[in-house]
Amino acid sequence: MKINDQRVDSRVIAQWKRAIETCEDAALQAFASQHPHVSAGFRKGKVQRAVAVARISATLDHAGDLPTYLLEFLRSITLANPLLKVLSVEAIDQIHHDLAHVAGPVNLYGAMLLDERPEVRQIGWDGIAQWNNTPPSDQDREAAIIKVRQTLRTFAQHLIEPIWQVSANTARLQTPAAATQGVQARPPRDRNAIERMLELREKRQSLHRVRRELQELQSERDQLRRQTRDLEASLAGETAALARLQGEHHELIVRFAEKTQAAVRQQLQARLLPWLQPAVALAAFHAAPGPDLAQEVHDLLQRQAAADQKYGLRSVWEARLVQYQNLLERLQVAARESLCPLAELSAYRERLEQRIREILKILQQSSTTPQRARTLPVGLLERLQRADTLEKLAQVRSSLVAVEASGFLEPQDLEAAHTLLNDHVSRVYFRTTLGARSDGATTNWSGLPLHYLQRQLAHGQHCSLVVDGYNVIFKLPDLFGGHFETADPGAASRALLVQHLTKLAKSYPHLSVELWFDSSTAQDQTLLDNFRLHYSGGTGVDRADHKILGHLDHLARASAPDLRALITADQDLADQSRQLGALIISPQEFAMLMT
Repeated sequence: MKINDQRVDSRVIAQWKRAIETCEDAALQAFASQHPHVSAGFRKGKVQRAVAVARISATLDHAGDLPTYLLEFLRSITLANPLLKVLSVEAIDQIHHDLAHVAGPVNLYGAMLLDERPEVRQIGWDGIAQWNNTPPSDQDREAAIIKVRQTLRTFAQHLIEPIWQVSANTARLQTPAAATQGVQARPPRDRNAIERMLELREKRQSLHRVRRELQELQSERDQLRRQTRDLEASLAGETAALARLQGEHHELIVRFAEKTQAAVRQQLQARLLPWLQPAVALAAFHAAPGPDLAQEVHDLLQRQAAADQKYGLRSVWEARLVQYQNLLERLQVAARESLCPLAELSAYRERLEQRIREILKILQQSSTTPQRARTLPVGLLERLQRADTLEKLAQVRSSLVAVEASGFLEPQDLEAAHTLLNDHVSRVYFRTTLGARSDGATTNWSGLPLHYLQRQLAHGQHCSLVVDGYNVIFKLPDLFGGHFETADPGAASRALLVQHLTKLAKSYPHLSVELWFDSSTAQDQTLLDNFRLHYSGGTGVDRADHKILGHLDHLARASAPDLRALITADQDLADQSRQLGALIISPQEFAMLMT
């Protein structure tokens, strides 16, 4: 859109469209009646307002130059005719800055572009080019209103003075007949009186405006006071409710502590007193000499009570087993019958199954020292018998790892030793936690990596397991030796290891298994979503070790799993892997998890 070969600013065109949308309906209908392309399809005076506005706005969007008929219409609905037409160029040039603050820059300068005087249009072009889209503040607008009033009053005074002079001269030239008839000219008003009248009018308007503002402020004050009273009442009610709830909470805490202490005392009495009563009875008659057999029985009962206190009673474990089996059955029924089973059902089912397996293993033990571990060093057995905490058992495992590295024990003896250690750890763990969920905050699980792995999997935590394939096969001859080909592990032993790991991966969906083999050809296979098989490729010995270290370094940088474990007996690989944050599990320990 252009006016006199100058392109009209888009802000001005938008303002013209707003003026068309808000103009009086009579003016819009009159314009539509005069121009058939606007009223096409409608009867005279019945053009829909939205259609007429859209058609006129389309003309503004697509016309190259502003049509004359549209120019006249825009003059009538903007400030061009009501304001600018009655002002001279000099007056407009003097007050257009203040008028822009009063009426809005785009309103005033857009109307100036419609004026027929080139000087006024030039002022409009310059004003719209200098405007930065920032609307005037209320303070600037009030100041501009006062300044415009003063300027217009000055213009009015300059206009009134010649009028009064003409009126005075006309009065002196009246005929004597008219004077004798009592027709006298109206005396001109005093200029000072006019100024006082205008000033008084402005003050009256200011007073009315101040009164309105005062009323609005008073109304707002009353509303805020009502809101304050309501909020104070609400606060008082909430404070009283909080005090009541705090009292109830304190009472619940006290009652819970009393019931917990009573339940603990009852359980301790039910479990320990039957075994401690003989010792208490004998202690009452400690001064009287007794037969040697009674003393021996007394000592035996004390040792048995200490052992039962350490490992628990069979009846307690059997009752707990029945309880866990009932809970597992209820979880299975809930998962099967529910239309929208919770995601936690699967995780708790896995944890219950793990606890049931461990309790069954404990109940199947005929004694605390299996016959297959009798070939262990006596010192190691004694330390194992004295270890009554997980930290001490971790120290025993560290000693066993040192013995394993020295090569003093046969693979069968190592397997028996790890089995015995695993039995003791299971017993101490269940005795420590009483079968409840433990957060492990006070236990250094890095000393018991296999049980740490089992615990994390039972709690549904994501773990990453990396297996040094050939090292595991060589270190477990009882499991894989029958599948060797000419004293070397072949495809059958690899397939058996893959079979065990596949079963393990299916049992624990949160376990990510990575199996590595030395090979001259690099190859990767995805056997399950959480089980991948890798052949290292490359040349030389220990080709898979570098790949394993690279994979552990990637896991350490990604920090995806909560636990990273490596299955190997290679001490050099184990030392480097520990520096990358991986836990090391021996093949003999891992065999218990696979089988």
